[in-house]
Amino acid sequence: MKTYDFLAIGGGSAGFNAARVAASLGLRTAIVDGARELGGLCILRGCMPSKTLLYIAEVLHLAGKAKTFGLKIPPGRADLRAIHARKKRIIAEFADSRVQQLKQGKFDLIRAHARFLDARTLLLSNGMKIRAKHILIGTGSKVSVPPVPGLAGSKFWTSDEVLDLDFIPKSVIVLGGGIVACELAQFLARIGTRVTLIQRSRNILRDHSSEASTVVQQAFVDEGIELFAGTQVEGITQDRRGTAVTFIHDGRRVTRRAAHLFNALGREPNTAPLNLAAAGVRTRPDGQIIINRWQQTSVPHIYAAGDCSGPHEIVHLAIQQGELAARHAAGVKRLKPIDPGLLLNVVFTDPQLATIGRLERELSEAGTPFLLASYPFNDHGKSILMDANYGYVKVIAEPKRGRILGAEIVGKDAGELIHAFSGPLAMRATVFDLLRAPWYHPTLAEIITYPLEEIADKIGLKIDPAEGLNDTVILAELINTKQIPAEKGLLLIHLIATVKTSTEFADQVVDPLVRSPPPGGDLSNAHLGQLPGELAQVFGEAGEYALHIRAQGQCCAGIGRPRHRAVSLARCTAPTCPCLFLTLIQTSA
Repeated sequence: MKTYDFLAIGGGSAGFNAARVAASLGLRTAIVDGARELGGLCILRGCMPSKTLLYIAEVLHLAGKAKTFGLKIPPGRADLRAIHARKKRIIAEFADSRVQQLKQGKFDLIRAHARFLDARTLLLSNGMKIRAKHILIGTGSKVSVPPVPGLAGSKFWTSDEVLDLDFIPKSVIVLGGGIVACELAQFLARIGTRVTLIQRSRNILRDHSSEASTVVQQAFVDEGIELFAGTQVEGITQDRRGTAVTFIHDGRRVTRRAAHLFNALGREPNTAPLNLAAAGVRTRPDGQIIINRWQQTSVPHIYAAGDCSGPHEIVHLAIQQGELAARHAAGVKRLKPIDPGLLLNVVFTDPQLATIGRLERELSEAGTPFLLASYPFNDHGKSILMDANYGYVKVIAEPKRGRILGAEIVGKDAGELIHAFSGPLAMRATVFDLLRAPWYHPTLAEIITYPLEEIADKIGLKIDPAEGLNDTVILAELINTKQIPAEKGLLLIHLIATVKTSTEFADQVVDPLVRSPPPGGDLSNAHLGQLPGELAQVFGEAGEYALHIRAQGQCCAGIGRPRHRAVSLARCTAPTCPCLFLTLIQTSA
């Protein structure tokens, strides 16, 4: 019986990337995947085919708005056979690339389904038995058929069938108001299908704010989608003419008919065939595998990642989870769990809806104070000239120093714009840090500066972004607003006030700090050239402010002495010098 150090069940985003990392760390690794087609949900029946179709529908929609822009264009129409052929060609290229990665990886690829016999042994559908020291479950999810009256006995489409359409349906009833339901309902409406969307919750996209979902909901209604939210389905019947759905809405019994029924009521973990009980792996009632922050299940050497464990069905998270599990299994030191404060989510409706970080609902429930500011696209120059007026940009920040906690964007290209916050959130940046950056005019991204400026004004640090964030000015403002004790701020101002060049910096700041660190300091008695490229000197309580010296080698202008690495306080006196600067940063919330 073959034994592996690391075995991934499923070759999708989580399993493939877990195996890739495990093999790179020297573990004897295998992937077991018995799917008819290799590639995983995202490539074959999820992200990539859906976004291919959504973009085509957006082009058709813009062509239909020609008159708005003063253009005379004959009415466009969708050729579903041609669209389907293009989608298949594109997806085939993506899938072929993944298949090659799976076949050429530094791991074994076993084409079979697997089920547990015990916590370390798997029985494969080809009759083989294999064992593994560490196992990752990455079996993804499948379409859910919830107990809606009449649904189980009805013929319905799932997202698989909608993504493979090669004709334009006359009419479709969409059950559900989640991401898949909303994206594909809009696609169908834009290619010419009469769409009725029936949602149980009061708002579509219920996992997002009601403010955001209301914007998308209004756009759907404006495009002609008949939308019922806050409903209770009483029954589904079918005959040769199609489907009839009867439901309660606003206290009235309503019936709607359509040629086709689309079940978009969500997905559930694909774990039932695995015989998890034999391995002792615990799940929730819906089959979702329970994990800890290292992706470990109730059996420590068995991990789970991706849709089968959640908590979110997002591809980049599945990749991160798989990679984390592999590193943890390999015993890599100093690992960090996935930071929930960096959660990034995009809904590809039009307008798009994108969020990152911690948002109002979560912060309010946790009792965490925050500042909030937003700005609408219908008052922004670039979006107005694009006739992209739905939505807004919202920024959420910590109220004392302005560290960014999260952002929500509903509007044109929100899925692209939200990434303006990815780096800053990961780096724990403040609104003031982002206001130092240039924002080109006129761009969609420029709208982000308006809520940033509003939050900066609320905090009360009166700093002109055009002049940059001068350290002395920041310290003075922090002292004036009693955000740091005066004696600490004055000490730092004294250290930086008269320094103009790297040489003066070495004489007046570095040498005194190295010879005799200030109270509470922890600098070693060594020359700057012998210290790490970046070192932090904390003044006062740990986690308040840190003095960062970033050494970049000899200054290009020749400033500095051989025993010191050249650094500069604000910027080098040479215009093109890449030397970084001495700055104060917040090191904890």
